[in-house]
Amino acid sequence: GVVHFSYGHFLQIPEFRLLYDNPEFRVTRQNGSGNLIGNSDLDAQKTVMYEIGLQQQLTEDIGVDITGFYRDIRDWVGTSPLQITYAPDVSYSKYENRDYANIRGLTIAFKKRFSSNFSANVDYTFQVAEGNSSDPADAFNDAQANREPRREIIPLDWDRSHVLNGNVYIGIGGWGTSILGRFESGLPYTPQVLTAATSGSSIQSGLTENSERRPNLLTFDLQLFRDFRFNNMNVSLFAKIYNLLDSRGEQSVWGDSGRATYTLQNTTQGSADPEYLVQPQFYTEPRRIQVGFNLGF
Repeated sequence: GVVHFSYGHFLQIPEFRLLYDNPEFRVTRQNGSGNLIGNSDLDAQKTVMYEIGLQQQLTEDIGVDITGFYRDIRDWVGTSPLQITYAPDVSYSKYENRDYANIRGLTIAFKKRFSSNFSANVDYTFQVAEGNSSDPADAFNDAQANREPRREIIPLDWDRSHVLNGNVYIGIGGWGTSILGRFESGLPYTPQVLTAATSGSSIQSGLTENSERRPNLLTFDLQLFRDFRFNNMNVSLFAKIYNLLDSRGEQSVWGDSGRATYTLQNTTQGSADPEYLVQPQFYTEPRRIQVGFNLGF
């Protein structure tokens, strides 16, 4: 077996838009408190990363790799408290290095090298990604809505707790096929409660941010190929089928129901266009088939 360990300090410059938003520093009455200004003095985001793992051979053709990791991210870009100006009801905010995040988890991977006409790989990752904001403008938006800035750690928008991948390849002669399966637990979302169903109002009351989870996702992909020689050329015919089962993965959801398939808004907003409630982008890509060939000279 082999034990591996890594430790490092990493710097990442902020997105350029965070440096140059509103470069002329215009603070206008028209925007009121909606004046958000870039900051060319932003520091680089600092990440300290630890990783330790074990690679171990189990049999002649099967091995396992177990890796634990931790990332501590500081100087995450956020926004300053609203700055009051001499003009009444006019304020502004600017981007600052003030937020924090951390990511920790464990990966376990099994690999069977090609023997007896097949190979296989299975890996599972458990991860927790937390911080006090997913968007640099979160604190600014809270201030605009007269909400207290967030002081607690919450799941980040991309916090996917469980991911399981599996791949099996079978090859006999010039024929081959592989199937890839992927299970992903749902990303967090912020639930909402419709507070005026009887009056038909669209007023909504938000609950704790990212406190609920979207549905899990499960997909399978299939690939078939045939390799042969033709007139001194290497020819490969292939067919690739993505989302083999044509599953409707719900990657985005309505805040009131937690599902992409329905929302209570159709009962509270009777005058709304029904087409608004049909959101194809809430779902993963449907089945897609590619057929082709490769030529090698």
